[in-house]
Amino acid sequence: MKRAFILLTTAGLLLGGCVRYSNGKPVEEEKTKVEQKEEKPKKEVKEVKPKKEENKQEINQQATNDLKEYIDNNFSGTSWGQLITDIEVKNDIVTVNTDVLGDEEGKNAVKNIDNAIWGYTNTNDSKYKFKKVNIKDKEGRIIISKDNPLK
Repeated sequence: MKRAFILLTTAGLLLGGCVRYSNGKPVEEEKTKVEQKEEKPKKEVKEVKPKKEENKQEINQQATNDLKEYIDNNFSGTSWGQLITDIEVKNDIVTVNTDVLGDEEGKNAVKNIDNAIWGYTNTNDSKYKFKKVNIKDKEGRIIISKDNPLK
């Protein structure tokens, strides 16, 4: 009987000293965390999103019209001049929309457009000083982007 008591006592001590685990964490720790959560009410946090900046780059209509006229008067007879569908100037960036695919053949067909624009903007008497030319394919993807070589 003494032996059974000692075994039960030893087993009780051993079991009482053991910590039960759930998901790799002691159950008692999980309870403590739950209790802590209950004690501290959740604060409602509003996420403050910055206002979307509207497109601050506005089209410079005068520069756009002047550049279109220059390209039309001087380069409409070239192979690449006929591929231009639209030109737009925003701040100091010229965007040229073309009717080409974005492959190597399309890039080669329009690769001289930026040189004509640099010739226009880099003369001493030009009232516009463009910083960049982006040439887009017919899907609207930029296929050539060049900075002004004199900047």
